[in-house]
Amino acid sequence: MVRHQALPRFARTPHIDCISTGVGKEPLSDATLIQGWPHQTCDCATESNNSFMKSVAILGASADRSKFGNKAVRAFLQQGFTVYPVNPKEAEIEGVKCFRTISEIPVRLQMVSVYLPPSILLKVLPEIAAKGCDELWLNPGTESDEILSEAERLGLNVVQACSIVGVGVSPGTL
Repeated sequence: MVRHQALPRFARTPHIDCISTGVGKEPLSDATLIQGWPHQTCDCATESNNSFMKSVAILGASADRSKFGNKAVRAFLQQGFTVYPVNPKEAEIEGVKCFRTISEIPVRLQMVSVYLPPSILLKVLPEIAAKGCDELWLNPGTESDEILSEAERLGLNVVQACSIVGVGVSPGTL
């Protein structure tokens, strides 16, 4: 499924099944707001529940603090995500261990945020699909018709938008 606009995002995203079935007692506050969904959430979205992990891989993460691949690492860290920077040339970015490929990451990911040119991303899409993720964020400059077609063929849930803004941070503040 390809979505062409980002949905409003906040610091936490509860399980889709829990929201869509209306499980829970608390009003939806800092969880994802999706138009048409019940304004309830499950216990998995609470900070006290450690089984709910916010995780993101940043493909094209950069050690250069002026690049969006670095700003994304900082934005997601600020929002409490477990961040997995992916860059084959770096050992560490912003104090976080860097992975050479997405397949080296030891967990299934909630999000994958991409800062790669389409020609490189096209080669990596099968690896992303094999790893699995809830959302694949294609930041400006990463998308193309070919990328969108292949992502859809692979069954990836694509969001075409700036993931930094998507988690509630202005890139200009980083």
